[in-house]
Amino acid sequence: MTPTLLFVDDSDHDLLAYRRALRDTGYAIETAQTLAAGLAMAAECRPAMILLDYNLPDGHGLEFIRRLGELEIGEMPVTVMLTGSGDEEVAVAAMKSGISDYLIKDIAGGHLKLLPTVIARALRERAQQQTRREAENKLLLAANVYHNITEGVVATTPDGTIVLVNPSFCAMTGHAAKDLIGANPRIVKSNRHEAAFYQDQWGRIDRDGCWQGEIWNRRKDGSLFLARETITAIRDDGGRLQHYVAVLTDITEARQAEEFLIRQAYHDALTGLPNRSLFTDRLRHQIAYGQRQKTAMGILFIDLDGFKEVNDACGHEIGDELLKMAAARLRVCVRESDTVARLGGDEFTAIVNDLENDAAVAHVAQKMLDQMSEPFSIGRHDLKISVSIGIAIFPRNGDTAAGLLKSADEAMYRAKRAGKACYAIA
Repeated sequence: MTPTLLFVDDSDHDLLAYRRALRDTGYAIETAQTLAAGLAMAAECRPAMILLDYNLPDGHGLEFIRRLGELEIGEMPVTVMLTGSGDEEVAVAAMKSGISDYLIKDIAGGHLKLLPTVIARALRERAQQQTRREAENKLLLAANVYHNITEGVVATTPDGTIVLVNPSFCAMTGHAAKDLIGANPRIVKSNRHEAAFYQDQWGRIDRDGCWQGEIWNRRKDGSLFLARETITAIRDDGGRLQHYVAVLTDITEARQAEEFLIRQAYHDALTGLPNRSLFTDRLRHQIAYGQRQKTAMGILFIDLDGFKEVNDACGHEIGDELLKMAAARLRVCVRESDTVARLGGDEFTAIVNDLENDAAVAHVAQKMLDQMSEPFSIGRHDLKISVSIGIAIFPRNGDTAAGLLKSADEAMYRAKRAGKACYAIA
């Protein structure tokens, strides 16, 4: 874009001379012959530069500069003062007021030869000032971001020596900056990951220049935190490695909240056992597994005998404690790979995997009967209940979740009709 130059001078002769001196430079030239007209023109055309005569009919150049600063025209234009006087005090005052340069008019016209050079130099210096100012603003912005972002930032030399950390990284790890600078990032290593994890991490950084993932780190107090981390290799224009920079976000609480919500969705809030939804999902998976591997499994439908009477007599608080204790006893009767779930109320179910024969699931049922025959001590109460258990065998009694549960439920009612505190196999 062609820069506009505004000449403010009351001499027609000088204005014409200026135009001639700059006719081959390509600048767009505007003129004004009074202080007031110059201010109005500056507000209208927003010139890149003003060449200003010191002596004007309605004021002087310093007054023009002062009033120009009061106009809302954005950044002050580059201004060169032109005067027929060599007064040193005027020159000093002009430079102090923000004038970019000061040029004394030569009767022989020597200053006209200098004018294109002075204008180009003044505009170049302004451009350089703007570039420096933009760079300084970017650096200031980067520094503010670096110091105030919630993400932790740490930079190391190529050999892994920490040279820079931000306040968030210190807060995240519990280490002071003075303890981190000069140390190795292993200072926060959790020892929770296998060697293969780090080999893959650094292999990706060497190959792609960057790694992003989740990693466990250790705070100064020994506690662990989970971070989402990005490590980037910083290279110079020649491709030489200069630094590694890591940016970390502590996601420990977010992960815990996520796991809590998942657990709430698939586990019984009172007993902590899988709920109906998770039980059904696991049962379907086990059916699919059993069909592929040609293995059998047992499904137990468990109902607490006498629970309603205890709940009515002692209250819901005691009833809830009884349910929690009953759930714990049932859980110890099966293997880690098996499942005990609460369907609701006083009804529980269990999946016993990889059965060799009916005796294996009957053994589990008997363990449950024995466990539940012992009194439950809750506060001042010693409570006795029992369980009735119905057992269905996959694939003999069905090959769907609904069909197996129906068979186990019917077997459970046969156990109740047989006198309770026993089991029946479908």
